[in-house]
Amino acid sequence: MMKTKLGLFASVLMVLSLAACGGESQPGDASKTPDASPSTASKTNSKTSKSQTSKSSTSRASATSKSQEQKDEYYALPFNYYKGSTRSESEVDKWDKGFSYEWTFNLDKAYDVVTLYIGAQMSSSSHGTRTLFTNHNGADSSDSFESNEANDGTPRLSVSVDGVAYALNNTATYSECGLTDSGINYLQLTSFPVKAGANKIVITTHASTGYRLKVGGEVRLYYSGAKVVPLPAPFQPGDGVFSNLTTFSQPQSILTDKMQQLIDYNGDYAALSGDDMKAYATGNDFASDPKPVHISWNHAPKLESYHYEVEVSEGTQIDEDNVFVYRDIKKNEADLYNFIPGKTYAYRVKCIYDGADMVTDVSSVGTVAIQDSIIRTVQVSGMTNCRDLGGKTLENGSKFKFGMIYRTGAPYDSQSRCNITDFGKRQMIEQLGIKGEIDLRGGADGNSTSSEGVRSTTDSYVGSAVKLNFRPLAYSGGKNLIYRNIEPIRKVFHALGDASNYPVFFHCRIGTDRTGAVALLLNGLVGVSLQDIYLDYLFSNFGNVGKNPHIGIQGEDNVAAYVTEIQTFTGANFAQKCYNFLLSIGVLPGDLNNIINMLTEGTNKTANPNTCVVKGVADATLTGVSMASSSQFRSAPNYVQLTSESTKASFTVNAGGNRLIAKIASASTSATIESALKVTIDGVVKTLNATSFATSALGLGGDYWIPAVLVDGLNLASDSHTIVIESKGTAVKLEQIALLA
Repeated sequence: MMKTKLGLFASVLMVLSLAACGGESQPGDASKTPDASPSTASKTNSKTSKSQTSKSSTSRASATSKSQEQKDEYYALPFNYYKGSTRSESEVDKWDKGFSYEWTFNLDKAYDVVTLYIGAQMSSSSHGTRTLFTNHNGADSSDSFESNEANDGTPRLSVSVDGVAYALNNTATYSECGLTDSGINYLQLTSFPVKAGANKIVITTHASTGYRLKVGGEVRLYYSGAKVVPLPAPFQPGDGVFSNLTTFSQPQSILTDKMQQLIDYNGDYAALSGDDMKAYATGNDFASDPKPVHISWNHAPKLESYHYEVEVSEGTQIDEDNVFVYRDIKKNEADLYNFIPGKTYAYRVKCIYDGADMVTDVSSVGTVAIQDSIIRTVQVSGMTNCRDLGGKTLENGSKFKFGMIYRTGAPYDSQSRCNITDFGKRQMIEQLGIKGEIDLRGGADGNSTSSEGVRSTTDSYVGSAVKLNFRPLAYSGGKNLIYRNIEPIRKVFHALGDASNYPVFFHCRIGTDRTGAVALLLNGLVGVSLQDIYLDYLFSNFGNVGKNPHIGIQGEDNVAAYVTEIQTFTGANFAQKCYNFLLSIGVLPGDLNNIINMLTEGTNKTANPNTCVVKGVADATLTGVSMASSSQFRSAPNYVQLTSESTKASFTVNAGGNRLIAKIASASTSATIESALKVTIDGVVKTLNATSFATSALGLGGDYWIPAVLVDGLNLASDSHTIVIESKGTAVKLEQIALLA
C-alpha cells in the first residue's frame, strides 16, 4: 500500500524536492551541496565489490565524521555499473539512450525519506540554457524520446526504487542547476523511502540520442538533516469542491516587459540598429511567446487518480461550441495563452477522474479582460517567432483584423530547433483556427529539395486539414529578394486572395527575411504605418532566430531596402505605392482587393488607387517571335525575347493612365532603356526613360523580372489604346506591362 501511495505522490514530491534547483538543496552551492570529496566512510563505500550486497557495503557515513556535518550524512554508491559493464571510478561519461543503471544495497535500518544525488557535468559550456530532465520548445531537433508524441515535458530520465517509479519533472536548465563543463557537481534528482535490508535503485535514460549530460563521481543518498524532504500525507478523499479560482479585477497584459518597452519606445524605429536591439532581446531564445494569463485553484478531489482540464472561450460565459481545452494538467495551476487583445474571455476548470465512472467536478466560471495592444504574439508549442499581423490602426482610420493572418518560424525544419508538438498542432487548428499554410522556404534556386531540405511531406506539418501552399522564395539581400522572387510573390498574394485559406500562417525557416519581406508588402498594402511596419519587423528579435548581429531596420538585407524601392512607385501614401508595386509585378487587382477587404474592418478601406491594366504576354499579339516559357524557379512562366524591330509585342488595353511600366529582364548593363527599346502608343512613338539598365537593376542577369518605368506623363484618357514594344537591338525579355494612373 505504501508503494502505491508514493508512486501517486511522485509529481507532488518533485515540486517540493526540486523547486527549480533552489532552496536548501540547490546544486552547485558549495555551502549546501558537498563537492566531489566525500567523507572517509563514503570513500570506502565507493570501492565496494561488484555485487554491492557485501557486508562492507552496508556501512554508512559516520555521523561523527569531522569532514561532514550531520545534515550532510549520506550513503555513497560508486557510479561504475551500467548494463553489466564497469568503468573507472573517476571516469566521466555521456549518458545515452536506454541506459539502465542499477544499484542493489543493504541498509541496517529503514528511513522514511532519502534524497538522491548524482555527480554530473555538462559536455559543453554552450549547453547551459538546455533543460536537464524534460524536453521543451528549445530542445534540439535531434532530441527525440521513447514516449515522445509532443516533445513537450517528456521525461528524459526516470528513477525507480524497488519497482516504484519516480518521474522527474525538473524543468530547470543546466546553468540554473549549477552544472558546468569543468568538473563534477552534485545534482539532486528526487526523494523516496528506503527499507531495512536490500533496496534496489534503477535510473533509466529515455533519450534516443545523448543529451549532453555527463555523469561520474558517486551516487549519494542523503538520509538526515536539512536535505531531507518530508513525504506528503497519505491521500484523503475530499468533497470535490473547487474554491479560490483566480479572478481578475483589471485587464491583463499578454506582453512581456521587454516587449512593452519596445512598443513604448518614443523614437524613430527606422533608426534602430541590430546593436540597439540587444537591449530588448537576444535573438537566441524563446522570448517571442506572450506572457501567459496564470490561474490557480483549490480543489479537494474525491478519488486518488485524477487530472484537470481548463476550458477557455471568448465572452463572459463558456461557449460549448467554441472552447479550447488545456488537457492533462497535473497540478492546481495553469498558464493560458493566445488571447486577442481588447477582448474578454471565460474560463473554468474540470477535475477528470481517471478510469472512474463518476460525475466530473466543475469549477465556477472566471473571466479575464485582455489589455488592448497593437502587437499580439502567440504561443505555439514547438515553434518560435509567432505573431498575429492584426491589431494595427491603419493610416486611413480602419483596423487590421486580429485572428486572420499570422507570421511565424517554420513548424518543422531540419536545420532549426523548431518541431511543432501535438499540443502545438491543437493550438494552431483548434485555438487559432488555421486553415492554410504558405511555406516560403527554398534553397538558392528556390527548389524544396535543395540545401535547406525543408519538407519531407506534401501535407502541412500542422495536419492534413490545413491546406499547404508551397511558394518557395530564394533568399538574397535588399530589394533583390523581392525582385528575384516576383513569380512566387505573385503566387503568394494569389493564395492570400483566396478566402478558403483563412485563417492562414506564412513562414520561411526562422521567420525573419523572406517572411519579413512578405509581411512588409502585406502590411503596406492594407495601410499599416511605416512605424508599425518597422515595429513588427523588429519583433523577430524576440524569437529563437539565431541572428548575430541582431535584426535592425537599416542594412542591405533589412526592411529599409524594401521600403526605399517601394517609395519610388506612384501613390498618395505608402499603401497606394505598395498597391502599385504589386500591380506592376503582376498581382491581380482582384486578389489585392480581396486581401484588403478580408483583412481590414471599418468604412475607410484602402481601395484600388489607380486605373491599371496588367497584361501578360499571353494577351499580346506577337510579331516575328513566339512566346517562350521557363521552368526555372525565378522565371516568369511565359515571356517573349525581343531582339530587333522585327520582333514586336502589341497590347490592346481599355483604360487610362499616366505611367507605362514593363517587367523586363536583360543581360545588358550599359544600355539605357531609351536606347534599347522603342514604344509606340496609338501609332505615336514615345520618348522613353533615359535611365540605364544598370541603374534600374535590369542588367542583373539571370531571371530577375524587374518592373521598370518606360514612359511617364502619358495622360491617356480612359479608352482603347494599342501599345507596341520592340527592341532596337538589345536583347530583352518582356513578361508583362502595366498602365498606372
